Amino acid sequence: VFTGTSKDAYDDPCCYFSADLIFIDGSHEYEDVKLDIDIWQERAEKIICGDDYSEHHPGVRMAVNELFPNANTSARLWYKILNF
Repeated sequence: VFTGTSKDAYDDPCCYFSADLIFIDGSHEYEDVKLDIDIWQERAEKIICGDDYSEHHPGVRMAVNELFPNANTSARLWYKILNF
């Protein structure tokens, strides 16, 4: 189990990996969500996604809409299929 922020995990040598799917579920603050997406998208091979895309979490919606204007959304989930 890793304890720390998403950025701490990203920078930790034990987490130097890529994955077919990266799921983001952390802070709901705009700047935090934007940072999570920015840093982890380079390690996502096929899909980057997350939850809490709703009017109750405007920071999530703002960051996703800014970084992925054509992201797919369903219920409270958002996802972007990357070019692979």
